[in-house]
Amino acid sequence: MQSESSAPGDRAPGDRLEFIVAGHSHMFALGAAYGYEGPIALAPVDAAIPNGYFLMEPWSAGRGAAYWDALAEHARDRVAVLLLHGNQHYAHFVFAPSPLFDVVDPHAPNFTPYPGAVLVPRRQVKASPLLMPAGLRDMILRLKAEGAREVIVSGTPPVREDFVDYTEELRTHEQWAAMAAHMGMDISRCQFTPAPVMRSLWGVMQEIMSDEAHAAGAVFLPVPPTVLDPHGYLAAPYRGPLWNFTHANEDYGKAALPHIAAAVAALERSGA
Repeated sequence: MQSESSAPGDRAPGDRLEFIVAGHSHMFALGAAYGYEGPIALAPVDAAIPNGYFLMEPWSAGRGAAYWDALAEHARDRVAVLLLHGNQHYAHFVFAPSPLFDVVDPHAPNFTPYPGAVLVPRRQVKASPLLMPAGLRDMILRLKAEGAREVIVSGTPPVREDFVDYTEELRTHEQWAAMAAHMGMDISRCQFTPAPVMRSLWGVMQEIMSDEAHAAGAVFLPVPPTVLDPHGYLAAPYRGPLWNFTHANEDYGKAALPHIAAAVAALERSGA
């Protein structure tokens, strides 16, 4: 991927407001190169969206201080689009807690609690730090303080209903086994949280991100409605291989990038 950058504040009259997509692994579905090996730099998101960039660095399951420092620098007079974390529901709840709990999902048509699950107040689940994207509010405040024109917090891909078809295979993975052990569970015998409950937890996580964005003066951008199936799951065309059930595929990115670009254009028309 060819890298490209320009000095902040050097837009000529008539130039479109530029944006930078930065964050964690959900960037890859949008087209950021997973195997990128260069220095921290901007790279064009797509030839059809000339005012958009990814902030790239070699991926190592996280981001360091230098990456966020670079984002603060490059985001001056641009829009920063944050795709932070997004898999907390899987990391903390894919192994079914005992007792299994569910939470009211106001967005699910004809919602009924999962059979046998304890119904927990939504506000209680929202208050849990386990679903909070770490550092989100502080990052928004920093970016705005250091000159970003605006900050957009992007929603993250929905749960795919068929992930439960992979749970037996999960029992053989060392990484997932270590996560289960950290929670005091034996992965060979534990149960997995049903898809309807995971869908509700994903919805709670989107609400948390929205709340954090608005509290810090940023914009929350939900996922494009077209990526959802009628039941609120990630629609089949946007699912990748089942082994990578925690992420969406490149067709999801083809829907999400124009969605982001349209949100940036709306901000520009509003005078952001």
